[in-house]
Amino acid sequence: LSAGRVQSVTLRLICERQDEIDKFKAQEYWIIEAELKKVKGKVQELIAKLTKINGKKANIKIEKEAENVVSELEKATYKVSQITKKEVKKNPAPPFTTSTLQQTTSSRFGYSARRTMKIAQDLYERGLITYMRTDSVNLANSAILAIRDYIGKTFGESFLPQLPKKYKVKSKLAQEAHETIRPTNITVRELSAGDWVETGHIKIYDLIWRRTVACQMREAVIDQVTAEIEASSYLFSATGSTVKFPGFLKVFGKEEGEEEKTLPELTQGEILELIKLTPSQHFTKPPDAYTDGTLVKVLETNGVGRPSTYAPIISTLIERNYAERVERKLVPTDLGKIVNKFLIEKFPDIVDASFTAEMEENLDEIAKGGEDWVPVIRNFYQPFAEHLEKV
Repeated sequence: LSAGRVQSVTLRLICERQDEIDKFKAQEYWIIEAELKKVKGKVQELIAKLTKINGKKANIKIEKEAENVVSELEKATYKVSQITKKEVKKNPAPPFTTSTLQQTTSSRFGYSARRTMKIAQDLYERGLITYMRTDSVNLANSAILAIRDYIGKTFGESFLPQLPKKYKVKSKLAQEAHETIRPTNITVRELSAGDWVETGHIKIYDLIWRRTVACQMREAVIDQVTAEIEASSYLFSATGSTVKFPGFLKVFGKEEGEEEKTLPELTQGEILELIKLTPSQHFTKPPDAYTDGTLVKVLETNGVGRPSTYAPIISTLIERNYAERVERKLVPTDLGKIVNKFLIEKFPDIVDASFTAEMEENLDEIAKGGEDWVPVIRNFYQPFAEHLEKV
């Protein structure tokens, strides 16, 4: 068995999330949607969702309540009460750091942090990408010029912002010794399967390439229309969106669930005809168990660990049989739960995320020459050694 400043905090996070899931009690709720159509002009249909009842947020708990609402709504007149149009600008994400690369490959491809790092290491060793252990979002000036040149020639000047985009790191512990993760040559668009190139290499290189080019493109402009529809004391809402200018979406594409959905042309005061009402039963869901990607995000947010340690820490917990992967989710084993309980009881400081984050800051100060390592280690180690003897 082992315990450690980062691995034990990580194990605690996994155990606490599992506790939340185990204690969770699902609550029933109902959603009511109305399928409506225009009466005048070209007959077009739309689906609107019930959002308010008597001016308050719709909160329907049981089937009987849903049935009562439906029977009232069947007799109601549906009138467009308000139309709101707005232009939404969507900015590209910064280029990849180790953490964001691991999060994205985990959510998109279901890759573990370890697998992602193994593939990135191969790409780096072949000279295709920059160093893959980094918490920096900085691009070299030469890279920015090459990317802007590529965008201008491939997509046209309208896709280029006037000035290069600069990004800042959100993590307060970022060391930024290395550049961001990017292709070394932006004109190498994709890899072909070959001697050493497997599907994983093709997918991850493509992801890095797209994110790098997208980060220097103009924002996407989306026209959003929201229609509010009154039906007696009930209020329904329907939203539609169309892409006015694709910007970086031309390269990076839309995320899941972001498909365009257009609404028919509606006018305020217009009466709509009800086609049908659809009540549907739902239950509140417990929080999700961590995947490699979501766990890495929490570690980074709490200032625990480093780009070089995220993948090995998760691997250590699995090798020690403290946690296991069940359908991509990280779940504590019985042994993991017992070890975590013991550590919280006997070494509460060590398994506290804020202690580890503070220690990381002290180590950074030592690296910068701002602190002497001896007092820092002495302050920690002497009380720890005495406590360890007692335990």
